Amino acid sequence: MGLLFPLLLRAAEEPVSFAHNGKSIRTDSSAAGFSFWVAGHIYGNPGKSVFPSPSMLAQVDTINASPAAFLILLGDNYRRLNGMEVGNFRKYFLDKLEIAAFNAIGNHDLYTGTEVQNYALYREYFPSTYYRFFYRNCLFLILDSELANGSIRDEQLDFFRRELRAQIDRPEVANVFICSHRDIWLGDDNNFREDLHPILDSLEIAGLQVYWL
Repeated sequence: MGLLFPLLLRAAEEPVSFAHNGKSIRTDSSAAGFSFWVAGHIYGNPGKSVFPSPSMLAQVDTINASPAAFLILLGDNYRRLNGMEVGNFRKYFLDKLEIAAFNAIGNHDLYTGTEVQNYALYREYFPSTYYRFFYRNCLFLILDSELANGSIRDEQLDFFRRELRAQIDRPEVANVFICSHRDIWLGDDNNFREDLHPILDSLEIAGLQVYWL
């Protein structure tokens, strides 16, 4: 398991438009802020197990008992993309969650054992690999860092630019959370500095708080 921690924010209400596991975001209109969980690489040790990490499964009750509104997964939820491992991920983890789970796709989420990437098969189980949703005064941008080998290009780059630039003129949005499996912001062998960083700079100049998870 890569990481698991809660984040707490103060914010005003905004609707949500997407949920990876079909569950609803937990809302509490009486609360001044909200929290959410972040976890990555939950298949754990790269051995032969076809189940999520035992340490992650042991946290399901903790997640459900917490006031967190939702969970963001940062990819690598199972070791190989096949019916058994995806089924175990759903049965023993996703289906037991009482809150919405969102996923920033990782390389293992696409790896079948013989194919490095099989997007067609992935989409038989799960929806779009990049998307966004709003919650309270926050935009959550979920990216596919596998689509262009660590870069954000073509239609996804258009999506990135469009969604982020639109927030400059939306006073109700104060925080932007960008989620990806790879550490794109390190800028090694990708287009972060050339294409992404200038957009992030413009958001900060406009007074928005930007966080990359």
